[in-house]
Amino acid sequence: MGVAHFAAENVLAVVCELERAFAIRLKPGLVEELHEPSDETPPRWLSYGRPPSELSLHTDYPDWPSPPRFIVMRCISVGRLPVETIAVDMSPIGMTKQQAKIFMEEPWVIRNSGKPRPIRLLDIDRRTGRSCFRYAENVMRPRFPSHSHGVAALSQVIARQVAWAHVLWPGEYIIIDNWRMLHARRAAAARPLVWHPGKGRVLQRTVLMTEHAYDPTYN
Repeated sequence: MGVAHFAAENVLAVVCELERAFAIRLKPGLVEELHEPSDETPPRWLSYGRPPSELSLHTDYPDWPSPPRFIVMRCISVGRLPVETIAVDMSPIGMTKQQAKIFMEEPWVIRNSGKPRPIRLLDIDRRTGRSCFRYAENVMRPRFPSHSHGVAALSQVIARQVAWAHVLWPGEYIIIDNWRMLHARRAAAARPLVWHPGKGRVLQRTVLMTEHAYDPTYN
């Protein structure tokens, strides 16, 4: 499963199913409320300076040494216009061998704070053998931009995908495989049949971490 939406009463069942399917133990981590961009939005956030209906494709916390395994988002309230969450699958099975090679070998750097540190767009967790894709344009860049093929390869993979899309309603949840899916937000492609405008879109985000830290092969 890359992404799914569900009602509040099914949260525990979904988490238990993920633990069974992936043979892992999950524990809740950071919990945050995500509000529409405003003057108070930190400049380092991906949403800084963007309209409420726009956020580029990314994974959450790509700058963490051990990225969250899953992201759970609960809709608290909606905004004036309908906004849909979208997700695109970046598992290696949907890439060409050349694209996967670029993602696994081309050097990138994390540049959020302090000294830039090396990173790869795609890597394999040595403990589990599972692939982990990470990307966010606000904290990652190619180490050698003039010789980079990663951005073009990323655009090519995304262009071939049919994005999953869903307008979240208050009380509804989605869960995203943060090692596999890029997610974003955009103005809804079609207005829901029933729509009650709100004062501002607010989501609660909870990260689910694995018991063992991510162990990349490139270190």
